[in-house]
Amino acid sequence: MKEVFPRRNEYIVFVEQVEEIEGFFDLILDGVEGNLFEEISEERILNNDFINNIPTQIFSLRLSTQQYLALEGSSWLKIIVTNTSTEIPIQLYTDIFFDAEVEQLYIKDIKPIRIENKKKIFSMNIFSESTRREIKSILNKVGDGVNSVVVYNVGQGNCNGICDSLGMPYLYFDFGGGVFQNTKTYPGNYENSNKINFCYTVEPPVILSHWDWDHMASIIKAEHSKIKESKWIVPKQEMGITHLKVALELYNRGNLIIWPSNAKSIKTKKLEIQKISTYDIKDKNNNGLVLTVKINPYDYILLPGDANYEFIKKKRNYVGLVGTHHGASSHGCLNKIPKANRNSKIAYSFGSKNSYHHPKTPSIASHVKKGWSNIYFTINGHISLGNKINEMPCGNLCTLGKTQ
Repeated sequence: MKEVFPRRNEYIVFVEQVEEIEGFFDLILDGVEGNLFEEISEERILNNDFINNIPTQIFSLRLSTQQYLALEGSSWLKIIVTNTSTEIPIQLYTDIFFDAEVEQLYIKDIKPIRIENKKKIFSMNIFSESTRREIKSILNKVGDGVNSVVVYNVGQGNCNGICDSLGMPYLYFDFGGGVFQNTKTYPGNYENSNKINFCYTVEPPVILSHWDWDHMASIIKAEHSKIKESKWIVPKQEMGITHLKVALELYNRGNLIIWPSNAKSIKTKKLEIQKISTYDIKDKNNNGLVLTVKINPYDYILLPGDANYEFIKKKRNYVGLVGTHHGASSHGCLNKIPKANRNSKIAYSFGSKNSYHHPKTPSIASHVKKGWSNIYFTINGHISLGNKINEMPCGNLCTLGKTQ
């Protein structure tokens, strides 16, 4: 009997996420049908109609240690799927939010590949880098009135507002939320019933720490599409087709501001962005952007995204901190935790019953040893690392008030 495939059976996929859990490796793959992948070129990719017609295809699978090691750490794989049962089940979704119907398939073959002829496209080198002057001009518009940071409850993800004393966000650091197996934690879903409406009153720009969906997922929600009108200051990183679609849309709007490779940091009166880096360019967490906010002449708040503290070169007098990587404790992320001052606050941004079991007990304990004992969790609501916010000055058109 001839095999019937739901679509085509061969896909070129980018390894979007890897998580080691109890001796297994859970992978999220961002896929393109093999024939469409061959048609991708620098000329065609800048054509919105072409790229938007490529369907979103996100795969989820679990591999044994032996199966994972056979992939040789490659960022790109070729997979052949089938309807016939094999030893490797794989689930196919049509969105990064796993609340739609899933298609059960099986791996017939999986192997690492190189994409040398398309590397320029998927490493963001088709886009021109910005300049220090352009980025500084964007940051200068934030003004001198910001003196607080609010960590929003977006589930298993991260989104922080750099705000004035009334809670008005003049800048967002990340714009994410719960995705993939943690979609249930995104605002409005069953593990996080309170929906979120963001504030765009002063047209706040966005600084993206790194290209992980849990740090930027809200951009593809129709109800939050206004954020596409903002400037996005982003690091240059390797990505799959679904991220590339977002980058291209921002680029075509004139809003993709790529960090210049010759800049280690850019500083204004109130803000400092550091570009951190490691030898492993595939490590998006530690090759992204970190933000420090000066809230008064002496005190600072640190927003590390998912970065390891040891790679943050300039340490300050911190009175506020967002615990790195949602409270993870692996991959050395807790080395050289900065010291807290008296009454300093730490916020952990994570979703209820998340698949990673964040925040980890070793993370909380290690931070407490450094003085971060004034602890707040986003599952209990938005967190202000400055003044407590009740009502928003926008007339509560958003839902960003009523902080802890």
